Amino acid sequence: MTSYFLRFVFILCFIVSSNAFADNIPTVAKDPSGLYGYKDAEGKYVIPAQFDQAFPFSNGSARVIWKGGWYLINTRGKFLTKKSFSNISIFRNGLAVVTVRGNDTQLLHGLINEKGDQIVSPQYQYFTPEPNYRYFIAGIELSGKGESNKVSFGLLDPAGKVIIPLNFSAIRHSNFQLFIGKDQSARWEAFDASGKSLFGGKYDNIKEFDAELACVKVNGKWGIVNAAGKMVVKPAYRDIVKKSTHTYDLLPFIQWKVVDQKQQTILTMEYEDVRPVHPVLYSYQIEGKVGLLDEKGGRITQPLYDEIQPFVKEMAIVREKDAYGVINSKGNMMIPLQYQKIDIDTATLLLRVQSNGKWGVLNKANRTIVPAQYDTVRVQRYGMFTARKDTLWQLLDATGQPVGDQKFTQLGDIQNLYAVAYRQKQVGLVNLRGSWAIEPVFDNLRIVNEYIAQYYTGGRSGLISILTKEMLIEADMVEPIHNYLRVIAKGKYGVWNSRGKEVIPVQYDYISDFTEDSVLTVFQKKNKGLINLQGRVILKPSPLYEELLVMKNERVGIKMKNKYGFVDKNGKLRIANRYEGIGNFSENMAAVKILGKWGFINKAEELVIQPNYEAVGQFEHGAAPVKKNGKWGLASKAGKEILKCNYDGVNWQPTGRYTISLNGKKGLADASGREIFPPRYDLVADNDNGFVMLGKNNKLGLSDNKGYDVLPVIYDRLYFNSSKNFYITGIESPIQKFVYQP
Repeated sequence: MTSYFLRFVFILCFIVSSNAFADNIPTVAKDPSGLYGYKDAEGKYVIPAQFDQAFPFSNGSARVIWKGGWYLINTRGKFLTKKSFSNISIFRNGLAVVTVRGNDTQLLHGLINEKGDQIVSPQYQYFTPEPNYRYFIAGIELSGKGESNKVSFGLLDPAGKVIIPLNFSAIRHSNFQLFIGKDQSARWEAFDASGKSLFGGKYDNIKEFDAELACVKVNGKWGIVNAAGKMVVKPAYRDIVKKSTHTYDLLPFIQWKVVDQKQQTILTMEYEDVRPVHPVLYSYQIEGKVGLLDEKGGRITQPLYDEIQPFVKEMAIVREKDAYGVINSKGNMMIPLQYQKIDIDTATLLLRVQSNGKWGVLNKANRTIVPAQYDTVRVQRYGMFTARKDTLWQLLDATGQPVGDQKFTQLGDIQNLYAVAYRQKQVGLVNLRGSWAIEPVFDNLRIVNEYIAQYYTGGRSGLISILTKEMLIEADMVEPIHNYLRVIAKGKYGVWNSRGKEVIPVQYDYISDFTEDSVLTVFQKKNKGLINLQGRVILKPSPLYEELLVMKNERVGIKMKNKYGFVDKNGKLRIANRYEGIGNFSENMAAVKILGKWGFINKAEELVIQPNYEAVGQFEHGAAPVKKNGKWGLASKAGKEILKCNYDGVNWQPTGRYTISLNGKKGLADASGREIFPPRYDLVADNDNGFVMLGKNNKLGLSDNKGYDVLPVIYDRLYFNSSKNFYITGIESPIQKFVYQP
């Protein structure tokens, strides 16, 4: 009992004495003068207010700023540090980083303890503590100019002893008190906390490492090495990801091949990605970085860039982080990586470049054509430029010099030797000499062609001759169609030619679309008629014509007495109005509806295809889609159902073939009705190069347009190099699991 009582009394005395000690620690106080000092528990200054700034005491010392410098003091106000510092960090593990300004104004870092003793003299330009201040990565600038690529790093312990020599261009720290350093030749080496080299030496890179294993990179491939330096996974992978202790995902390289249309392998490669960027060059990717390969797979450049854009002629834009430049097909830098953005004008091969937010223009020899001093620059025809600085636009010549004295509040692109330009809020036309071709007196202008402009002003619109300045006609709207103009004025329609001469008077309620040698449908007082582009009336507007279609194949569909027929370009009735519905002629065949079903007739009105179908399309390349019993097929001009009506859809393609679909799958048929590929694919891309790309279950393959396999449907990536008719294929192998068993 007595021993328990004595123990209680001892603990109580310790708590009381501890509280008394805490109460005796001076606290920071700010004097009305603005200076700081320290007061005791009774509010009396025990350290006078004399400091520019003061911080709380910890373990018997406190940081203060006095006369602009940092110092360490004890609880009696005595200076523990004899000289001032530019900064003293918070103490951790009994240490603080101190900073001084060197002779060349550079900041130098070192270490002190809580007694103010100097552990490491301030001599390092770079000084990064481990979170608990057990180790310190220190760096010295070899050049003395702050260039990060000329810094030598090493590792210190809390006593200031050099554990890893300052011979490395970078040092990284892991959570296992292990470190890796990159030497001046960009090789990485691992060390433990005593500075002992681990894992058998140096590698291209090291990651995911602990005391037992490390993922290492050798010649661009990842493997796993143990602490004894033995390769437990040979370097053969594009990446390795640690999932848990001793468990890893091994990511194989994509197996790339360049093959021709005869399935002959031209190249084999192992990269993250390979793409055609030039007729004979490829980009390749390693760890997110991109480089350039020649046609034999040789590296023209190392993987230096974040992006290589497709070549324009012999130039390609490259990007590294936020900096853009241009390389040539030999991989040489034509335009350095120093611009915020670069655009290549494909017509002139001039380069628009942005620097410090301003735009200029260079040629491919890196010679400045337009200085980078404009907010916007546009490359124009005839070797000219338009540029805006602040709020005003200028026209520039081929040397980048201003043309004329005019400046504009807005300036459009050059079209037909002119550009729309604003002076304040009024619009005119400017010629290539920078002079007003049409004075700015309009609210808006639109260049129709080299002879005519359309103006808008005061709620009125019309046409004006650019050459003579003559006001041609007031018009609500002008619609260029081929070499003619459909003119709408006061709600009436007419047609003018491209030089501003009237072809059809502006007197009709509506005029249809037309082709260059076509007959036009016109409406007048709800009556419909036909007129040709020479202005000759073919069918005078009459209530007899209930409907007139647009002319195709020199035939115009016509509806009279609720039945359809066709007239020719002279208005002569060629096919009597006897049908319930019609389609336009195409390839001299027209769809007709008889007794609710559709068939086809020719120009001689021979019923070539019997009316057996619910719906039809028009003829293309000798075949037309037809629908029967809810399914689609193809019919020929001979009236034969060349592709049975078994499909959910049949759609014509510009290649002259038809994609077919059934139950959500796709296939391909030709105009003869031959099913080239049955509808069992997720993707059918009918290219205009003689090949068809097929996709199924997320895999891609290639066949020719006759249905013969070129590449089986087994690839994860498939790109086409059109200039060489080569294909680039990639197969992704599944991720492999690896469990290390010591």
